Amino acid sequence: MNFSVIIPVYNIEKYIKRTIDSVLNQTVPNFEIIIVNDGSSDGTLSVVESIKDERIKIINQKNLGVTKARNTGIKNAKYDYIACLDHDDEYLPDFLETISDMIENFPQAGLYATAYRVLKKDKSFIPKYTSLPKFPWTGIVPSYFKTALGYHPLLPSSTVVKREVYDSVGMFSETIQKGEDIELWARAAAKYKIAFTSKVCAIWHRDGAPTLSNKQVEVIDYEFINTLEKINSSGICFDNDKKYLKEFINKKYLDIAETYLKNGDFENTNNILKKVKTKKFFFKKLKMQFKSALLKSKLSM
Repeated sequence: MNFSVIIPVYNIEKYIKRTIDSVLNQTVPNFEIIIVNDGSSDGTLSVVESIKDERIKIINQKNLGVTKARNTGIKNAKYDYIACLDHDDEYLPDFLETISDMIENFPQAGLYATAYRVLKKDKSFIPKYTSLPKFPWTGIVPSYFKTALGYHPLLPSSTVVKREVYDSVGMFSETIQKGEDIELWARAAAKYKIAFTSKVCAIWHRDGAPTLSNKQVEVIDYEFINTLEKINSSGICFDNDKKYLKEFINKKYLDIAETYLKNGDFENTNNILKKVKTKKFFFKKLKMQFKSALLKSKLSM
């Protein structure tokens, strides 16, 4: 099994060697590393160039943002199983070996992911997925959208995607400014099975490393919700996912309503809340909380 590991980098001089070493230290040697230098202005490129390994390929481009950097790497990948490792994250030594075993055991899947540890300053935890079997477990995710209602099981740095999936549903959206990875997982999950293991094989660092995005404005993105609505109206997702897809859509509408409320846009907050149609108690309660906050905000004006 051969892998292409894409690492988009931007001003990450302090951490990039750790990230690359985590790939070079894998228990299996059959991979290439594609470093997409997204216009770094510090010493990142020098650090990368100092690491001598024939499996490393460097692509330089101007700063276009993380999604375009990932897509550049995917377009240049020579193998059929493609991983996108973020520039400050890392694999544990058996990540690719574990994924290889999953590919052999679940060839019907299009995406393969492992559990991951979250590190944030002095905090460390492993997410718990209430809708998946308890640890230890490896298998096909019963319902992606049900699982995604809680802590998300897929992370770019812990997921490997079969090239066929990108050919079928497309790559990362280059216009979404937040949640572009989850939007891709939604498109992929509507057509492909996802294999997952509760074995922790990756580390997600959340300690304030620079982002690759060249646009950091907080905006309300409708492309994501439009993607979900298209999947819902087309009926292409798996039968056991359909009702959970609708709840996932409700969740995203509530996210949008919260953003409008924080921005003081009461009219749009109210318009979005009207779109939330759910029987799920948690979402109904959250909707009522937003309506209450909206009323208080109007009365205080």
